[in-house]
Amino acid sequence: MKDKAILLQLKSFFNEIGIVSLDTKNNKAYFTVQKIKDLNSIIIPHFESYPLQTDKKINFDLWAEIVKIMISKEHLKKEGFLKILSLKSNLNNGLSKTLIAEFPEIKLIKRPLLELNTYPLENNWISGFVAAEGSFSITITKRDGRQFPQVRARFSIGLNFKDKESLLKIKNQLNIGNIYSINKDMCLFEVARLKDIKLYIIPFFNETKLNNIQKLDFLDFKEIVFLMDKGEHLSERGINLIKDIKSRMNLRRSRQGQVLI
Repeated sequence: MKDKAILLQLKSFFNEIGIVSLDTKNNKAYFTVQKIKDLNSIIIPHFESYPLQTDKKINFDLWAEIVKIMISKEHLKKEGFLKILSLKSNLNNGLSKTLIAEFPEIKLIKRPLLELNTYPLENNWISGFVAAEGSFSITITKRDGRQFPQVRARFSIGLNFKDKESLLKIKNQLNIGNIYSINKDMCLFEVARLKDIKLYIIPFFNETKLNNIQKLDFLDFKEIVFLMDKGEHLSERGINLIKDIKSRMNLRRSRQGQVLI
């Protein structure tokens, strides 16, 4: 629920359609639009004008086609209903075995391939993407025989392997960092050189603002990077200060209930 304010801004941006609901049990907030008219006249045109840049674009295209079938009332006919089931077979979790057994005449289609635009990504798009999928992290590791632990700053974005092309576009546009395969399902874009973080990552997010709770992590991350750049991580006082700042970052911030003002 730490980003409830962002969802309220989204609701306002989309002409106050939909609702923002709270799940206090799981500490989450949701922005939901369910009226077919609003989906067709506001949500779909927005994402057609500003296309998604990951595998979610395929889900959007399939979903938008289903909405348009419903707008035309074709879903009230068997042929239209079966077409919706056919599209849904490649949407998110697909169709249940029970539904497939009940409608054996469904034509299961092959999931379309993602075709990314070739034009450069907008900086605001990258910032918004990082707000959802990125991480600013600090690690502190003890070193045998050394007086002080090793402090490392990392900026990273982790995605499903099928979205590796999106990470490549971000990497090429920023012109720094590396992409690693974590396992058969996940890949990671990472910038870990202190010089690159100082010269490229920090100026980028100073200029292209983050608008959710990630902004607070970035500000703490930036403070630690500046301490490291001055060599403060090589002193007991500096290490203690870095540990104190790190103690409120990332998941710890969520548990402490900090919110963006």
